[in-house]
Amino acid sequence: MPFFSDSFQRFITTLASSAETSAVSQQALEELAGELRLARMDVALTIPENRYLPLGKRGTMTLYDAHSPADEADVYTRVLRTGDGGEGDFRALRLAGTAPWTEDERAALDVIVDVYGMHGGRFRLIGQVENSLLTNYLTGLPNSGGYLREVGRRMQEGSLSDYVALYFNLKGTSIINLRFGQQQGDAIIRKYAHSLKEALLEDELLGHLGGDSFVAMVRRDREEALLERLAHTEVYAEQDGGERVPVALGACVGVMSLDDKLPGPWMLISGPAIAWQRAKAEGIPVLRLTREMYELTNRTRIVENTFKHALRAGEFVPFYQPKVDMVTGKIIGAEVLCRWISDGQVVPPAQFIPILERTEEIADLDLFILEQACRDMSAWKAAGHTPVPLSVNISRRDVGLAGIIERIEACFEKHGIRKGEVLIEITETSNERESTQMKDFVHRLFCDDIYTSIDDFGSGYSSFNFLRTMPVRELKIDRSFINHPNMADKDEIIIGGIIDIARRLGIEVITEGVETREQADFLMKLGCHRAQGYLYDRPMPKEAFESRLLRGMYEL
Repeated sequence: MPFFSDSFQRFITTLASSAETSAVSQQALEELAGELRLARMDVALTIPENRYLPLGKRGTMTLYDAHSPADEADVYTRVLRTGDGGEGDFRALRLAGTAPWTEDERAALDVIVDVYGMHGGRFRLIGQVENSLLTNYLTGLPNSGGYLREVGRRMQEGSLSDYVALYFNLKGTSIINLRFGQQQGDAIIRKYAHSLKEALLEDELLGHLGGDSFVAMVRRDREEALLERLAHTEVYAEQDGGERVPVALGACVGVMSLDDKLPGPWMLISGPAIAWQRAKAEGIPVLRLTREMYELTNRTRIVENTFKHALRAGEFVPFYQPKVDMVTGKIIGAEVLCRWISDGQVVPPAQFIPILERTEEIADLDLFILEQACRDMSAWKAAGHTPVPLSVNISRRDVGLAGIIERIEACFEKHGIRKGEVLIEITETSNERESTQMKDFVHRLFCDDIYTSIDDFGSGYSSFNFLRTMPVRELKIDRSFINHPNMADKDEIIIGGIIDIARRLGIEVITEGVETREQADFLMKLGCHRAQGYLYDRPMPKEAFESRLLRGMYEL
């Protein structure tokens, strides 16, 4: 009988050499097929939804094909049940014009099917373990690892330029879970995933990163159709009693066009995710990744990863920009600004301050610069110089932090800073909640004899109401009031009104961003005699500022 022959042993050995049955089956059956006059053998596999295959599996695999006519009247069939509740329907056809199969030959076919069953069972167990590492347990879709593995294979083939990558997040899933319960919420996610999977072509990819976050790679010419589907997909929730309730699902989507020069598979997740984050922040449904978004994200990552080391290494240094009496040219103070000097290059503040302001790390930087300013002030006094008042910026993010007042007080006490020698400069708030925090912050500083300066006045939320309730020492008119070419009567009325109100309240007024003689003359005509800007000096290192202090004033 064939299953005792050498050819049968070679069949088993060849089949066992790979978990990919379809890849080796033709070769494995080649000899036995000749002995059994086999024209074709197929298996239709049906596996229901289960723990390892949440979406189930259905498909037909050709195990052997002689590419010769078959006798359709003599068909061998056998149903083999799998260990996970599925079925394999095997079907074999004999070569046309050959003798019918004997009972022994049909028994040999039974053994061959049993071998396929054992082979499939063995590698299915192995596959389930591997699958659990590469798929999402809820939907059975590739997780990040499985998705990136397939993308990596595509990249090696150089076949990405006809596709776009998507990162999308379902809206309102928390409300769905509250309404239907966690179990039904999970079922809705599974149905949604299954619906999307069926909408994709065979060469397109869909991944489930977890929760309500998905990724996909689709053909460029099908992008709009899929985006429309993501904007509105309807599935049904099963209620008690069998009632089916429609649930409309929409998504916020980030999109990235692909090419074959991407640095790695990870870009197909991180790239569109960058666009998705911006879309979510701006409240828009779809956004495509731009170079500017990508570069900003890279800068953000660099700042976040290097900030603590740079701070410890002394890469952040105070720069001083003089405040000047425009009537006499005398230096009457200075704002202490922060500069990041990395590898001999100055990193512009706009490239790191907004990033640090999104975290509490901005407080570490602000207090570090305050420490440096207080140390310099103390050193100038010890050297017998007559220092001018300094103002140090404290971010809006800082004012609500626990212990921030105590840390400022400790710094002043440590360096012997007296009332009025160092001012805390804060920027106007942008909303009512921040305004409440700011009022408490300023009042507590005032009670501790620490003066405050209001930066960028007129650009924020509270403006004149802030002056009415806050015991501030100095007000800095925002540069936007004077930084346009054609100053009109309205500008004169508004700026003049600010100056007059501040003077009546006993608040010193200074205008920032003064760059031309014409701006200086305009301000002096309105009664503002103090200025800060490039007309006099740019921010400078401590040593250069000390030289300016020794000179004492500017030539007018």
